[in-house]
Amino acid sequence: MGSAAENGFPGPAPAYGVDGCPAGWFYVGLEGSAFQFGIVGALFDLPREGRNCAPILVDIPIGLPSARTPVRDCDRLCRRLIGPRSSSVFGPPARASLSAGDYRQAVVMNEEATGKRISRQAWNLAPRLREADAVARAARGGEAPIREAHPELCFTVLAGGRPMGHYKKTERGHEERLAVLARHYRPARELVRRALESFPRSQVGRDDIVDALVLAVSAGLCRSDLRTLPPLPQKDEAGLPMEIVYPGIEGVDISLEGIAATPVVS
Repeated sequence: MGSAAENGFPGPAPAYGVDGCPAGWFYVGLEGSAFQFGIVGALFDLPREGRNCAPILVDIPIGLPSARTPVRDCDRLCRRLIGPRSSSVFGPPARASLSAGDYRQAVVMNEEATGKRISRQAWNLAPRLREADAVARAARGGEAPIREAHPELCFTVLAGGRPMGHYKKTERGHEERLAVLARHYRPARELVRRALESFPRSQVGRDDIVDALVLAVSAGLCRSDLRTLPPLPQKDEAGLPMEIVYPGIEGVDISLEGIAATPVVS
């Protein structure tokens, strides 16, 4: 776990960002001039102070498609807004297909529910999707809410509405993102350095650390002004919003003009 840092996060805290990693889930917590980070095997294992803050931003789809809403507007809008990084947004499987026993069965169930096949990548995330779904439902009983966020959208907003120009796993992409983070959170480079020294890459990737950090910074900067894609989110079969949240930054206005909403199938 990381330790305190001087000249830290100015906003109210704690603020948490979470991203999936090979060893489970990598989290970053920001509170005043201190930061912490670590790996947990399950979202329910986040530190108690993280579970009690509101909200926790997680890079995982939460509200899921169904026959009634086969397309998530938030994914479509996010792809448009992040431009060259649009391939990082994938369509999650339908809620019904999460109960499938294997990929072949999931494809059939997803086609029955939405008329579309699912990728192997989407199916491989099924255990994480089930876990996030369980935590999101539990949050309605009083736990801190987890909200779906996308790191590339957060970077776009924090960069003044400019999508990242380089792929995150390249050196130029890594440095580009660190530069954006450092403008909003001065200890960003120190936090990333310590995290890289604390865990091997077999447990957490460099980009996982940076992605979790941008979600934590976004949560901390704008706890009272987290905005949603779309502004009026659809609800899935479980009543969970199909939304992607992003920080409301003064002077940064991302335009949704000309992007029509997907009609709900009746």
